[in-house]
Amino acid sequence: MISDIDRKSLQIEYYIPEDTILTADEHLLEEVLRNLVMNAVKFSHPNGKIEIHFTEDETFQYIKVKDYGIGISIRFQSNLFEPRRNGFSLGTFGEKGFGLGLSLSREIVQAHFGHISVESEENMGSSFTVALPSNKKTVFLILKDKEKESNFTNKMIEKKLLPISCDSYEKIPELLDRISPKCIFVQDKQDNLELKTTLQKPFERPFV
Repeated sequence: MISDIDRKSLQIEYYIPEDTILTADEHLLEEVLRNLVMNAVKFSHPNGKIEIHFTEDETFQYIKVKDYGIGISIRFQSNLFEPRRNGFSLGTFGEKGFGLGLSLSREIVQAHFGHISVESEENMGSSFTVALPSNKKTVFLILKDKEKESNFTNKMIEKKLLPISCDSYEKIPELLDRISPKCIFVQDKQDNLELKTTLQKPFERPFV
């Protein structure tokens, strides 16, 4: 990717505060950013620039990769994150690609309970934005009673918190490797004991 940046004489500009903290799977998040930057490089004109921004609000943290390249037509934007196995798009230097990187990026972001979006205009460039849940506002819910879970979810939303439901204690260690919630809510003392037991077990990160 560095050679392509040099070949096109592109400038990369970062707008990220020094005190920025993100809780996510480091390797997976790197894969997402690599895919988005490579995509921006591919469709940028020579001597252009690419911007990487970080912002946040009460619920989400946002990473935006913006280029000023050839842009994407509206008719392609609706299925942009679907793998296009039957065709490819060409970059400004004739680079080929099948869109698999964007599809994978969406899967990774969704695994972090986030979402990814695009804004683009032909001949004006594109902006891809990754939204990840803010640790300050995220809570995990492990409630077997679905009615109670629904009521509790509504209360959390009213308090401007982001509730994430989890149906299995075994999934908690992996989730904690991606998100640091404000707290974890369980249904009763027995569930609390089961959660503590689960968290004390060794956790092996799945191979990626």
